[in-house]
Amino acid sequence: FSSTPIRLIDGDQEIALVRGGSTLRWRGHAGATVSLIPISGEARGVTTHGLEYALSDGVLKLGSTLGVSNVMVSEEANVSLKDGLLMCVLIKRDA
Repeated sequence: FSSTPIRLIDGDQEIALVRGGSTLRWRGHAGATVSLIPISGEARGVTTHGLEYALSDGVLKLGSTLGVSNVMVSEEANVSLKDGLLMCVLIKRDA
């Protein structure tokens, strides 16, 4: 995969790809919804900060709901990934 950052933005929703060996930093607001979805196989070494349900060196498997519908607890959230590919979805509006 290329190292070019990829983000899709549509109103209050944003989608970003996180590749192994990188960190995604997001600005939003407390209460915004964040979902982490592995794109093929497993995403390994997932570490999050600023989310209600934190992961530390976790593994997300394709088809699992473990990373879905998390919530930001501050104005910034970070998602780091050691290996794999994650699609990260941020919904900034209040539910």
